[in-house]
Amino acid sequence: MCTHLRRPGRLARLAKSPSGVPSAVEEVLRSDVHRPPDPRPASGHHALSAGLARMQLQVMVRQLAERVPTLRPAGKPLHTDRGATRRLTSLPVTFHALRRTG
Repeated sequence: MCTHLRRPGRLARLAKSPSGVPSAVEEVLRSDVHRPPDPRPASGHHALSAGLARMQLQVMVRQLAERVPTLRPAGKPLHTDRGATRRLTSLPVTFHALRRTG
């Protein structure tokens, strides 16, 4: 998500064209790994939970893009590394409030 926030106008473009949200989510999931998605079908519990996580991320990104397109980083993100996993622990952001119309 940090990558999208650092590029001005990216959330606003996603708000105008929500069809790009699934690609944006895949980019977020692949950040630091830079590998293409595995074309083979997954199976079992992991496949169900991974699909659900992708759907949740897509909803979150779409909602952020529509409601807060001016969201920007306000500091350095903090991570916790635990073996093979890396967890985002803090993501300071700022945004300009939008006026409601109508």
